[in-house]
Amino acid sequence: MQQADKHTGQIQAIWVAIVILALIRLVSIGLYPLMETTEARYGEMGRLMLTSNDWITPWIDYGEPFWGKPPASVWATSTGLSLFGINEFGARFPHWLFGIITAAGTWYLARRRGAEVATMATAILGSSMLFLVASGAVMTDMLMTVGITMTMAGFWLAMEQAGNRPGGSIMLFVGLAIGLLAKGPVAVVLCGLPLGLWTLWNGKLVLVWQRIPWMRGLLFTLLLSAPWYWLAEQRTPGFLEYFLVGEHWKRFTVSGWSGDLYGNAHDFPRGSIWLFALAAFLPWTFLIPAAIYRGRKKDQTQALPDDEQDARCWNRFLVLWALSPMMFFTMSGNILITYVLPAAPAVALLAGEAMSRRLSHAQAMKTVLSGVIFSSLVMLSSLIYVVVNAEQLNSTKMLISYYKSQKDTSIPIYLYGNHRQYSANFYLQRPVVYLHSEDEIDRTAAQTPIQLAIQRKQYDRLPAERQASLKVKTEIGDWLLSGVITK
Repeated sequence: MQQADKHTGQIQAIWVAIVILALIRLVSIGLYPLMETTEARYGEMGRLMLTSNDWITPWIDYGEPFWGKPPASVWATSTGLSLFGINEFGARFPHWLFGIITAAGTWYLARRRGAEVATMATAILGSSMLFLVASGAVMTDMLMTVGITMTMAGFWLAMEQAGNRPGGSIMLFVGLAIGLLAKGPVAVVLCGLPLGLWTLWNGKLVLVWQRIPWMRGLLFTLLLSAPWYWLAEQRTPGFLEYFLVGEHWKRFTVSGWSGDLYGNAHDFPRGSIWLFALAAFLPWTFLIPAAIYRGRKKDQTQALPDDEQDARCWNRFLVLWALSPMMFFTMSGNILITYVLPAAPAVALLAGEAMSRRLSHAQAMKTVLSGVIFSSLVMLSSLIYVVVNAEQLNSTKMLISYYKSQKDTSIPIYLYGNHRQYSANFYLQRPVVYLHSEDEIDRTAAQTPIQLAIQRKQYDRLPAERQASLKVKTEIGDWLLSGVITK
């Protein structure tokens, strides 16, 4: 009895640590500015959607449609802004909530393996560095991870549920629709690849066909997602060609793809996605192998569950799910670390299973609690750093705040250079005008008094005479703001 009470107390301690970490992340999302480029871009798209009341076409700037992604994450951001105001908390809150939903789905899948596995899997997921960052960042990846997690969980539940219990199948096809509306067909590929391989590996083609109503289910998915694709093409012709061919083929097969309308294509060495995965799951990348190695020196590996065949199928399912993003993106150079995120729930489930089998209860609980505490301390340290060094962050919030604090804001602010600053629109809540050359500065100043914001590296390239004419009055981080310029 005392041993059982001790186990219960250890599990409860981990849940307390998980809740504290989630609350730290929640508090943090309103304390630092939207970062360029991704966060500020999607935050501004949410603001434009809210102010324009156009829920079909995401707009990246005034009069410029965004063809790079479907709108589901922008819908969420816009909803958050409508609830909490035009601020960082409103923009990020829906994405924090998506992290909570993903963690809850991971716990739901793991709970049939026991309270210990479910607790460890949830803790490992929630304290992994990439997941922790993404669950409070304005981007598309966390919502797609929700969709993929629902699809994979729905598939497994459908395989377990004999008879006429459609819950798993409904979850599967709703998850696919969420993925299609969050990021597009890549979500279907990242689900189809592991599910197809698992079916063939385990020789369950007939059972998978019998248990899941594929024809009706896929039609249901299309009914949920296809209308937006049709409406988007009608509103802004050319969207489908760019999105399906450019974003879903050339982005991944053409190194340094030059057709990207919204930035520069990345060109990492082939196979870099595996290195990204090692970084994404810190601190567990090193903590779990070390713990298992030490534990196996003391205790022999525990036996598999009684139903060895079911356990083998379950582990294969998790392995394929965990590896699918890395397998798919291995030969792609145009990648980001966030592409690993859909694998996070499966990695956490695998880690929880492995630790439960190979470590004593006390060793496993101690390792997991240590990891969650470590991630909490890293999060707190990072939060303190960004709050203290807000001016140095890659955002124009402090610049715009200073400009708006002046007594006379009737003199407009212009930004110098070719690099668009989405955060400037977000915080100014109106379009920012860019001047691209010295001649444009002269022509604009000849018509109306202006204030000019220019980054330090661009200012240093200007001739000394031009620098003197700008009459810089303040420096905020990387930005210099001129006094009133007239000609």
